Amino acid sequence: MHPIFPLLSVTDFPKIRRSRIETLQVNLGYRCNQSCVHCHVNAGPNRREEMSAGTVDAVIAFLDASPMVTTLDLTGGAPELNANFRRLVMAAQERNVRVIDRCNLTILEEPGDEDLAAFLARQQVEVVASLPCYLEDNVDRQRGKGVFAASIRGLRKLNALGYGMRGSELVLNLVYNPQGPVLPPPQEALERAYKEHLGDAFGTAETLAGRAIRVADHCYGCTAGQGSSCGGALGEAHAESQSCAA
Repeated sequence: MHPIFPLLSVTDFPKIRRSRIETLQVNLGYRCNQSCVHCHVNAGPNRREEMSAGTVDAVIAFLDASPMVTTLDLTGGAPELNANFRRLVMAAQERNVRVIDRCNLTILEEPGDEDLAAFLARQQVEVVASLPCYLEDNVDRQRGKGVFAASIRGLRKLNALGYGMRGSELVLNLVYNPQGPVLPPPQEALERAYKEHLGDAFGTAETLAGRAIRVADHCYGCTAGQGSSCGGALGEAHAESQSCAA
């Protein structure tokens, strides 16, 4: 026996036992359209390891044999890049198993996956979207230049389908990643910060409702429906005298 390291069979840690399996997490492969410095599996575009069709069949068979499993949690790499991703999602939904897709958001505009967001919405997949921070510089530093802007476009595409919108059953959660060897702040504080920063910078007309309108010394003819553009009303007598830039 090594004089420094005792046998691991001797421990004061209490015995723990398995409970029933209710959530099955499946890693569909290490291939990803991103290469992030914080990725613990070192996923990226050059990785080729992925779950085979035969193993996906075994996962589906396990769901059939395990009625206690109520949630299928799909991760990667980018799980959507596996050719069997959609087949597995549909198989789970047919068995009334809730599906979670751990999505990096930029995958939603990859060539060939332009309809992915619509597919997720049709299947009522819960999206856990990775957005390491609400600040562009921090995200691009972790995930690559332009990733933050692409992620916002992905979020807007999901919002347009109902994800994360009030009254919708489509669930959208955002995941934070620390910027260094530190623990993340409390979830409630992070949630407020995300909503404040993203809402102010990228919120829709719905999030603007009730806010004060800034006024200044300029014409409000368009808002009164009387302008020469923006759907304003023009009387026939002077319509020919109005012009618009091409």
